[in-house]
Amino acid sequence: AKRVIAIVKVNAKTGEKILVNAKNYKVAKDGSISVSGLKNGKYELVTTEEKTALSKKILKTVTAKNAKKTVKDGAKTTFAFGKDLNKENVKSVKYISSKKSVAAIDKNGKIKAKKAGQTVVKAVVTLKDGTKKTVKTVITVKAK
Repeated sequence: AKRVIAIVKVNAKTGEKILVNAKNYKVAKDGSISVSGLKNGKYELVTTEEKTALSKKILKTVTAKNAKKTVKDGAKTTFAFGKDLNKENVKSVKYISSKKSVAAIDKNGKIKAKKAGQTVVKAVVTLKDGTKKTVKTVITVKAK
């Protein structure tokens, strides 16, 4: 039976397992594994079931720090994630504002309030294994 495995990085101090981009390694016909693009560190081979369980556990840590936030017109703030998210597991984040005329958000999560109103700012987080989760914060902009 064919077995599929994955590589995860292991934090030397805490033992926490961290996702590694799946495109970093190849398995040859003889069963040997060639790895590229990995930095120094400790790595482990895990089953796909273990990697899936790890992904689910990590996705639970993808939360917005604030469900709602109020800012003044013209003010700047940043989309903040909950403290439990280890950003080493994150491949990319795409930010979206439902009403750019009220508050715009750039590719780095910086929010600029433009006029009084309310908008939903979403962050689509893609983990290194390709799994995604969307979290949001409701931004209320108050007039100066």
